[in-house]
Formats: sequence, C-alpha cells, structure tokens
Amino acid sequence: KQVKKLRNDRSVNENSIMFIKENECSKLKAGENIKNKIIVVNPKTLRPEYRTASEQLYFIIGGNGARGHARGSAVFGINLYNGNHTRFERYDVMGTLKPENLPEWAVKNYNSLAEISEQEKTVKKGSDKIER
Repeated sequence: KQVKKLRNDRSVNENSIMFIKENECSKLKAGENIKNKIIVVNPKTLRPEYRTASEQLYFIIGGNGARGHARGSAVFGINLYNGNHTRFERYDVMGTLKPENLPEWAVKNYNSLAEISEQEKTVKKGSDKIER
C-alpha cells in the first residue's frame, strides 16, 4: 500500500522527485528565528524513499527550536506538499529556502499558510485584551 501511495504521489507531481540541495537554501544562524519561514529538511535525515522536495519543505508554525537561542530544539511545521503537521529537531533543518528556489507547486500552498498565520496573529492579539 505504501509503495502504491508513493508511486501515485510521484506520478501526480514529477517536479517534487528531486531533493533540494544545500546551495539552494540559506544556512541557519544560531540566533535566527525561523517561525513563519519555509525551511528545508536535510535529506540525510529522511528515509531514502522520502528524499524528495515534497518531503523537505515545511512552513514553520512554532516550537522552541524555531526561536533563536532557545533551550529546546523541537520545530513544528506544516508540509507544503501534503499539509501534514510534523515535528523536527532544529539540527535536522538544513536551512531556510531562498525565495527564488521555491518550486511552483509550493507557491500556492505557501501563500495559503502565510495567510492563515497572519489570521492567527490577529486572533491572538484580539484575545489578549481583557474586558473589565
């Protein structure tokens, strides 16, 4: 079943088969905040059958590892290809994707996620007010 699913995913989006290389992203700096950015997961941390661009690109939504100089290393993100929520360690992140290297298939999903992130910020600001 898993092999059929992989074949189907790859036949639908042939451009996602190639993985993203280190020179296509910007290395993370120690104090860099990566929340609300697109990160690239190092393909070496993925199983061989999942070493594709569609499994490397994530929109970061939180985690201690998303903040610069944090004690924790957990990074939570949403896969740009399939929308699955995933947890990584900060040391699994190869870097942030350079905007010019964002694949066409990921642009629409990224724009949707960025809009959702902005809406969440607005909702949080509204809930911070205490009525007396």
